[in-house]
Amino acid sequence: MKKEASVYASYANQKVLGATPAELTLMLYDGAIKFCNIAESAIEKKEIEKVHQNLLRAERIIEYLRATLDMK
Repeated sequence: MKKEASVYASYANQKVLGATPAELTLMLYDGAIKFCNIAESAIEKKEIEKVHQNLLRAERIIEYLRATLDMK
């Protein structure tokens, strides 16, 4: 199982390294949405720690996106 995780991590890393700025932005939005959806599901199951962890992840992504906005 570790080998599969390592292969996936390598693939994901290459995907990020080869992405255009627009693709990276889209990946960040997708990640934020994914973490919000996981948190929403955890709310329904009353898994408070999982809610907290995933909302923090989404928040970090959104903070990064806001910090990198070009306000020209």
